[in-house]
Amino acid sequence: MSDLIRREDALALRDKLADIIGALPMSSIHSALSEYRNAIRALPAVQPKVKPLVWEGAEGEDITAQPDRFHTYVVRKLSEKIFDVILSHELGSLWFRQSRNEVWPDYTTAKAAAQADYEARSLSALEPAVQRAHVNEKHKSEHDAANVLAKKDAEKRK
Repeated sequence: MSDLIRREDALALRDKLADIIGALPMSSIHSALSEYRNAIRALPAVQPKVKPLVWEGAEGEDITAQPDRFHTYVVRKLSEKIFDVILSHELGSLWFRQSRNEVWPDYTTAKAAAQADYEARSLSALEPAVQRAHVNEKHKSEHDAANVLAKKDAEKRK
């Protein structure tokens, strides 16, 4: 229990912080927020990288990669120079050979096709960096409105 804070201590700390923040002029608070938001806007847009699939099994037989507990990629050797990929999930399977008419000449290219499919599926769930810029612009307009209110507040105090 030594890592827990007593309720009274937490409330006292909250009140102390409120006193400190309350004693600061609104312009200082808005200035600090402005600097923080400008620093966030200045960060470069980062394109996330999808982890490579980890393959199990020996070449010469079916090899598998399971990126999560719901999906499994299987590369099968159908004949000497014909390999296909199957994506199995809890609702069924997607056979690349049947749905896309795709086969590959070796394990390497079949695994690359599975990796490309996995990356496309993973990245499709993310918003582009342009969306982040839109959010930053929204914060900028909110900050500008807050500055107007702070100026009016300062004028009332005079």
